[in-house]
Amino acid sequence: MQTGLAMNVVTSRRRGNGAWEKDLLSSLHSKFLVYLRLRIFLTLYPRFEREYPDFVKFKTFGATTVICLQTGFMREQMVKDDILDEPVNGLVNDAAHGWWAIRNNLLMSSSSYSPNLACWVPGLFSYTNGASGEHFYYHFLTLFETIAFEAESRGIVVCDRLFAGVSLFFFLSW
Repeated sequence: MQTGLAMNVVTSRRRGNGAWEKDLLSSLHSKFLVYLRLRIFLTLYPRFEREYPDFVKFKTFGATTVICLQTGFMREQMVKDDILDEPVNGLVNDAAHGWWAIRNNLLMSSSSYSPNLACWVPGLFSYTNGASGEHFYYHFLTLFETIAFEAESRGIVVCDRLFAGVSLFFFLSW
């Protein structure tokens, strides 16, 4: 089975309407833009990480790519001193498709309720290039590590209560 650029050219020629040149150029243009964006990202990312060293909490690049981002304020919101009376003590986790130019790439987020702001606030954002168990593993591992770090920095004992309300169904598929 043919795929990619060769398939586009073959399919266009079969149409017999002379539009294959346009399809070929469109395909080349799309692939060039992806290449160009990747080159720009790889050039600018190290500078970004140097300028904001505490913002990137975890990263791995390769077949599974995950970049976890969190500010100090975001981390502080993940650990509560007391259990709240309302049903807002857990975390809300979501993964948005279509946020990035490549639809299969996800913007994962874990949010917690802030009683001071009276709203849900993000606690961790992650860019992922897929939705496998491994992608979720890195997001939640980073989430748990930053919750534990915040609790320890406040003198709170790290215990199961801090991680209650987090669904880990993704481990079943990994």
